[in-house]
Amino acid sequence: MRGNVAKPSAEPAAYDESVFLNCPFTPDYAGLMRAYVFAVMYCGLRPRCARENDNGGEIRFDKLLRIIRTCRWSIHDLSFTQLDAASGLARFNMPFELGLFLAAQRYDRRQRDKECVIFEKTAHETKRCLSDISGQDPRVHDMSADLVVREVRDWLRTARGEILPGPDAVSERFSLFENDYPVICKALGLSPDAAAFVDLCEVVRGWIAENG
Repeated sequence: MRGNVAKPSAEPAAYDESVFLNCPFTPDYAGLMRAYVFAVMYCGLRPRCARENDNGGEIRFDKLLRIIRTCRWSIHDLSFTQLDAASGLARFNMPFELGLFLAAQRYDRRQRDKECVIFEKTAHETKRCLSDISGQDPRVHDMSADLVVREVRDWLRTARGEILPGPDAVSERFSLFENDYPVICKALGLSPDAAAFVDLCEVVRGWIAENG
């Protein structure tokens, strides 16, 4: 087991070190997003997502393709299945981005080594609204950040074959980070549940560097 956790770099990550995060960005999912980012970075990898930059001149679809192309790994949270309170319509962003990732894996011979993990809130929930996902084996998080941290760690341990701190150890570090997170945000003038993705990554990176 590694004595020291790898310190994620602020520099652009290589293909094998990049994890595309396809997760809800709503405030009620903020705790899960922190869990995804923390677990990925604590395991020595770099999280990527469509909100990592805000280039108004780049079409969102092109941005998604560019980021997905540069990530070997991907996490897809399909638990946001309820109707939007304002519009009364469902949101299809997460299934759409999962489709892009699977298509890249299937149709580009240079991307055949891509791997992903899918999360849902409760067992078999996704199949009721996305029958084409039958045959996949989503993991259940039950809206628990602790479960997210443990499941992401276990997935990366198996997928990458690298020795990592155990799930209990990673969970413990995440709990300590969560205790410190509001204080850090207050010092930086950030809103804990509405921090920009790049700010969240910087906070996590700094915490890991200082606390290991």
